[in-house]
Amino acid sequence: MKKKVFVCSGIFIVIVAIFSFIYSGYFVSSANELDESIPAELFDIRMDLEETTLENSNELRAVITYESFGRVPTYVDLDYSVYDESGGKVYTKFGEIIVEVEEMQRIDFPDLNLLDGEYEFVFTTLYNVDVFDEFRQFFTVKKKGFFARLLAFFGIGK
Repeated sequence: MKKKVFVCSGIFIVIVAIFSFIYSGYFVSSANELDESIPAELFDIRMDLEETTLENSNELRAVITYESFGRVPTYVDLDYSVYDESGGKVYTKFGEIIVEVEEMQRIDFPDLNLLDGEYEFVFTTLYNVDVFDEFRQFFTVKKKGFFARLLAFFGIGK
């Protein structure tokens, strides 16, 4: 009786080994085909201004999140521009970034010097050689007057 159990379990082990070998090749090739079907560069970008009403324009800050879902790092060219109410470009700054998985940037503009008014911030990216994304958001620069600053100094106003 012990020989039959041993023979049966030995045959079972051989059958399992054969099927494992056959199916592992199938699953590996299927996984490789799935990997090949994912584009090398899948990418997502989000942009938002931290504040849209500023007392001083040099306090402008953009928060940008980049996410790469592809199989290779993504090289991105960056263009930050500000347009006045009449549509004239009043500021430009350039940059670049390499995104492997996820990156978050807080971009400051300490050299931005604008008068009171309404402006549009335009953030443009170029990646994968020919993919452009553009993000637009309006903001206002409104300096406090003397009286408002005096009240704020004494902790009375905002």
